[in-house]
Amino acid sequence: MTRIRSRSSDLPAGTTFPPIARGFALGGDYSPEQWPEEVWAEDVELMRRAGVNSVNLGVFSWGLIEVADGEFDWGWLDRIMDLLHEGGIGVNLATPTAAPPIWLMRAHPEIACVTDTGVRLAQGGRLAWSPASAVFRRYALRLVERMAERYGTHPALRMWHISNELGNENAHDYGDETAAAFQDWLRARFATIEDLVEAWGTAFWGHRYTSFDQVLPPRFSGTSHNPGLQLAFERYTSDALLGHHLAERAVLRRITPQIPVTTNFMVQNHPGLADYRRWAEEVDLVSNDHYTIAADPERHGELSFSADRVRGMAHGDPWLLIEHSTSAVNWQPRNRAKSPGELARNSLAHIARGAEGALFFQWRQSTGGSEQFHSAVVPHAGSDTRVYREVAELGALLGRIREVAGSRVERARVAILMDHVAWTALRCGPKPSVDVTALDAPLTLHRELTARGSPSTCSTPTTTSTGTPSSSRRPCSPSRPRAPRRSPPSSRAAATWRSRTSRASSTGTTGWSRADTPDSCAGSSASASRSPPRCSRTRRCCWIRPAASASGRSASAPTTRRSWRRTPPAISRDCPP
Repeated sequence: MTRIRSRSSDLPAGTTFPPIARGFALGGDYSPEQWPEEVWAEDVELMRRAGVNSVNLGVFSWGLIEVADGEFDWGWLDRIMDLLHEGGIGVNLATPTAAPPIWLMRAHPEIACVTDTGVRLAQGGRLAWSPASAVFRRYALRLVERMAERYGTHPALRMWHISNELGNENAHDYGDETAAAFQDWLRARFATIEDLVEAWGTAFWGHRYTSFDQVLPPRFSGTSHNPGLQLAFERYTSDALLGHHLAERAVLRRITPQIPVTTNFMVQNHPGLADYRRWAEEVDLVSNDHYTIAADPERHGELSFSADRVRGMAHGDPWLLIEHSTSAVNWQPRNRAKSPGELARNSLAHIARGAEGALFFQWRQSTGGSEQFHSAVVPHAGSDTRVYREVAELGALLGRIREVAGSRVERARVAILMDHVAWTALRCGPKPSVDVTALDAPLTLHRELTARGSPSTCSTPTTTSTGTPSSSRRPCSPSRPRAPRRSPPSSRAAATWRSRTSRASSTGTTGWSRADTPDSCAGSSASASRSPPRCSRTRRCCWIRPAASASGRSASAPTTRRSWRRTPPAISRDCPP
C-alpha cells in the first residue's frame, strides 16, 4: 500500500497516514479470546506461513475487556497485541461497541432498541443498542477513550476499526428516545410543521400534524404508513448511526491523531440502510464487507458491481475489502461452499477494482456460538485443508504483485449514477410492483457494460454552484478521471496475473480488472509479457495490439495499456479462436 490519503471531513485536505501493510493487506478478523493462549502462538505462525500481515482484533470483546462497570482487564489484549507485533502482523483494533456486555444490558435495559410493535430487544445478540441512547453513548465513549489511551502508541496498531457493521442488527429503533431525536431531526429539516405537512401530503387519510411533537416513528399501525414519514425515518436512522461513528471518531482523533480510522460498510446485493456515500467522507480509508449470495447465479457480476460502487465512494482512491468469506457463510437459507479457485478469484476481482487487500471473516473457525458454521481461514479440520492452502497461495500471489498496490484502477469510460435517497424511497410505501427493486437497472447496466469491455464507475448525482448537474457525473457518459490510469505491472507481476487469470477463467470472470491487461491474458510464461502475441483473448473481451503505431513503433516494442485497444468478442473478427 501507499500512504492512506484521507478524505475525512474533520481533517485538512491532503492529510495522509502510513499504510496498514506493505503491499496488499491479507488477513481477517481474529478472535483469540475464543481459544486457550497456547493456541495463539500457533495462530501467529500459521499467519506468517500464509502471508498474513493484517488482522482485525477485538471486534466483539467489550465484555472481556470491561468485565464489570468501570473494571477493566487488559492483560489478554496486551499479550496478543505484543505477540502479533513480534510476528510482524499489523492490527486494525476495533472499538468493541458492537456487542454491549451482559452487565450493561441488565443494568440499563433502556439502551436496547424497541421494535415497531413495542418489544424491547433482550440480551443475547449483538448490535442491540439504540444510536439515540445517551446512556449507551456515555459507556461506549468511556471504553473508546480507555482503549485509545492504552494502545494508541502500541507498535502493532495500524488503524482503528470503529464498531462493526453499524446498522446491521440495530437498523431501526422505535422507542421514545428515538422519537424525540427524530422530531429534532425533522425540526432541523423543515422550517415549520406546515412545510412537513405539504411535503408529505399528510392531508390524505386525515393525518394533519399541528406540531413536530405529534410526529412519531412509523410504528406498527396495522396498515401502511405515509411514504414521506417512512423515507424521513430511514434517512434519520442513517444519520443517527453516522452520528455514533462520529462520536467515537472524535475521541480517537483527540487521543491518537496519528492513527487512521475506518468502519466497515456493507455494500452488497441490496441498497442497504446507510447512505454510505456520505459516510465515505467521514473515514480515512473506505472499507467494505462483501458476501456473495449462493442462490444468485450472477453473483460474480454483483461482486464486481459492488466493488465498483465502493471505489466510487472512495473517489477512485484505494479502499479495503475488510471482510469476505473463505467459503460458505452461515446465515443464508442454503450455504454453499466455494469451488476450488473461487476464493482467489473473488479476492482478486475486488483487488482488480481498487481494493488494497483482502481480509476474511474470520481467522480460525469457531467451535461454538452463533457463527460456528461460518467458514474461516483455518477450518475446524485445521491448516492441512484446501481452504488454508488457497489462502496461503493467495498470500504468495499478492506478495509477487505487491508493486501494484497503491495504484489506481484505469479510468472509467462510463459513470453509473445511483442515488441512495431514491433507492430508499422505492421501498417506502406500496408500489406498483414488488418485482422492481433499486438495483435492477444499475446492476443490469453494469453487467452489460462489463460484457462490452467498458469499464465503469458508480457515483451519485452532484450539482454545481448553479444547481445544474456536474458534467463529470453525467449518466452513461465518459467520466473525467481524478488521476492518471493505473500503471501496468512489471513482467514478473504480469506473469503472475496471467497464471491466476488462466485458472480463474475456467470457473468465471473477474470482469474488468487489472488481470485483464494484454500481458495478463497472453499466456502462462513470463516471456509472454516481454513479447506478447498480436491478439490475446479473455473470457469477456479481446485485446488487439496494432502492428505499429503512427510513430513507427514496432509490435515487438515494450507494451503498455495505451498500446492496446479492447473490444468485445462479438466485434473482434480478426482474433484467432
